Order: sequence, then structure tokens, then C-alpha cells
Amino acid sequence: MDLTEPGKQGSPVKRRDLLVHLNSEKDPGGILKGLAGMTPGEKRTIQPKEGQTLTAELKSIKVKQLPALDDDLAKSVGSFETLEQLKQAVQQGLEGEAKASQRQVLENQTVRQLLEVWNFDVPPSLVGSQAQRLLKERAVELMQQGVPTSEVEAKAEILAEQAKLDALKSVKLFFILRRIAANENLTAAPEELEERIKTLSLRLQRPPEEVRKDLERRDLLDELAWNIVRTKVFDLMIREASIKETD
Repeated sequence: MDLTEPGKQGSPVKRRDLLVHLNSEKDPGGILKGLAGMTPGEKRTIQPKEGQTLTAELKSIKVKQLPALDDDLAKSVGSFETLEQLKQAVQQGLEGEAKASQRQVLENQTVRQLLEVWNFDVPPSLVGSQAQRLLKERAVELMQQGVPTSEVEAKAEILAEQAKLDALKSVKLFFILRRIAANENLTAAPEELEERIKTLSLRLQRPPEEVRKDLERRDLLDELAWNIVRTKVFDLMIREASIKETD
């Protein structure tokens, strides 16, 4: 496949043995439309854009085929011996995602109500530092999504304002949850912390002792314990909300 643009210096750009997926809905340059109907061995020259010339030779046509739903498929996609085991794993995964999604919705509703009911001032220094952290995180996310740096910089003012609002909510929520945890005597028991470390070790495929040492070195044990307490606070709030709704 050769692509030339008259008026530009250099030889035509050549690409060999390209696998092109025929999807007319994803063809902004109109290249696929120009190649439609070709047969193996045929050469064709098209002009996808003004000033461009594309010459292509079709070597073969391939068709995607779904694999058979059998034990061999199960073995090829993971540590499964039978198709039934794969089905059960998929079912459990879907159920887990559904529960996590439902939980997130309930937590979001709880957060919104807490912020509406509790109105108080928080230290500006905490809000400012949190806003800077959120702003950096958002900028990195946009760049990882392929957004040009110039576009990210152009949105800096809007992103900064949004970061301030999010930071204020985040800091207020932190104090609210801490107060509720203290009032309800909610803490993270040592065995609960150990269980959370074991879960992390399985996910990271590292020994629990190694994970604990890493958390201690990075001063993250307190953060892990707070995550446990935070979950208990939301459990309490969601449970109480459900009781009130029933009444």
C-alpha cells in the first residue's frame, strides 16, 4: 500500500502486509469505501483526500469466525478445565459487577445527602492542597486518553475550578465520615486489616508479608485501615436509609 501526497518531499509512504478491518462506520478518511468490492490480486488507486493518492493491492480476504463453545475454548481463555467452569466464572463476574455498580449508586446518593445536610467551613489549606492533587490527576487522565497537551492547557482554568469544587466536597466528606465513625465507634480490627492485606497479596500475586512491609514503607497502612472504616460507615448509612424507606 503506497500513499503519496503531491508537492511534498520524499518517497511515497509504503506499508506491506497490512490487515485492514472493514468497518464503514469507522472510516473517517473514506479509504475503506474506496477499496470496497476489490478481489484478491486486484490493484486499485483512489484519492481518499484532496491531494492524496493511495495505491493498494489486495492479497486476500479474511473472515472472522467465532470459536466453538467447548472445553477447548475455556482452556484457551484462562485456568478453566471445562466450559461450565468458564460459564460460572463469567456469571460470578457479572453478578459482582452488578453488585458493585448498585453499591456505587447507593454510596453516591448517601454522599449527596450528607453534603446537603452538613454545612460547615473547612480549612482552606486542606482544600487547596486537595485541589492541586485532583487537578494533576485530571490532567494526567486526559493526556492518557490521548488529549493533546495544548488542549489540556487550554482547559486549565475550567479544570482548576472543577478541582476546587471537588476538593471542597472531598474534604468535607472526609470530616463527616470521620465524625460518624467516631460517634458509632467504628474501627478496623487487626484481623480485618490482615484480611485486606491477604486480598491485596492475591491480587498482586505477592506474599502477604511482602505486601505489609511495602505498605508500612509507604505509610499506607493507616489509609488501608481507613478504607475499612469508611466501608463500615457507608454500610451503616445505607442500612439506616433502607430502614427509613421501609417505614
